[in-house]
Amino acid sequence: VNVSALGDVLFGPLVFVLLARPSLQALFLFLVSGVLVAGIFIGFSVLAGSLAFFIGNSENMAAQIFNSLIHFSTYPSAIFHGAIKVVLFTLIPAGFINSAPVKVVRNFDPLFFIGLVCASFLFLFAANYVFNLGLKRYESGNLVQTRI
Repeated sequence: VNVSALGDVLFGPLVFVLLARPSLQALFLFLVSGVLVAGIFIGFSVLAGSLAFFIGNSENMAAQIFNSLIHFSTYPSAIFHGAIKVVLFTLIPAGFINSAPVKVVRNFDPLFFIGLVCASFLFLFAANYVFNLGLKRYESGNLVQTRI
């Protein structure tokens, strides 16, 4: 466990509490949306890492996919339009990661929040499914069978 990661995790909520002075409802929405975004982030990372089961030597490709998520998350989603915005909320879910907690707290939209919940569960489910599928494939390649 990297100690500096704890600072990264605490920085956002701490700044939010100290500077925004949120209500309990806003703090709750911020924390819930943060957990949902973490689900998207973890699911996407596991999906990228699961490429190793299907494509040999995919470490660099998985790193590039993961870095694309980080890269696009540094830009506000409002600057993207059309097909690019669709990609940033589906294939590379950077749109959810960079704007969801703020959007949920500032202007709560039930449809957006439902989409965030669905996206989080979808990415986690897909990651679990693809990882287990790859794991079965990996395990079946190691089976030793005896012929009589």
